Amino acid sequence: MCAEDNFKLPPMLFTSKILVVLKLVLGIFLEVPASVWLPSLKILHLEREKEDSFQSLFLGCPALEEMYLWTLDTKWVLNIFVPTRKSLTFICPRKYSRDGIDDQGCKVVFNTPKLEELDLIDYVSEDHGVENLPSLLTAMVNVLLDSITRPNNYHGHIYKLLSSMKNVKFLDAFLSFPTDDNTPVLPTLHNLSHLTLTT
Repeated sequence: MCAEDNFKLPPMLFTSKILVVLKLVLGIFLEVPASVWLPSLKILHLEREKEDSFQSLFLGCPALEEMYLWTLDTKWVLNIFVPTRKSLTFICPRKYSRDGIDDQGCKVVFNTPKLEELDLIDYVSEDHGVENLPSLLTAMVNVLLDSITRPNNYHGHIYKLLSSMKNVKFLDAFLSFPTDDNTPVLPTLHNLSHLTLTT
């Protein structure tokens, strides 16, 4: 489902057993009910001016395989809890406000004990927490922060993120390192057998 004009979604949509793809763009009046259960939903795309629904909607999607978020909110925390999924694509592109780029204060926490494959494209979140990611074997990581103005923060962020993937075997990483005296250090990944690194 995709809509672009002011439109209120029927409550029954949030308990559909057959809905597989849900895409909601700007202008939709999204009132997420207390109970959300979308057991077949695999693809969720949300474009919101304010982060008023991400977490409550996400928690009712146990079969989610792809999640795309776009918002003008400058501060939010999203806890991605997918206990049984083995593959997940998470995309969060850079957002623009009236004052230009603003991507401070956002955080994504992964709690995915069965996840084996992760495709992470995130130009917004200032921090990625990993509470439970022991099964990850394959990762594609494309994370760009404002490395020009915050190089030390970026180095630490990338080191922490990659260190959390301690069992990964196949890693494809696209990273942006500034040209300065702060030479980045990548963590040691003992199980790594294939590495593609683009800077």
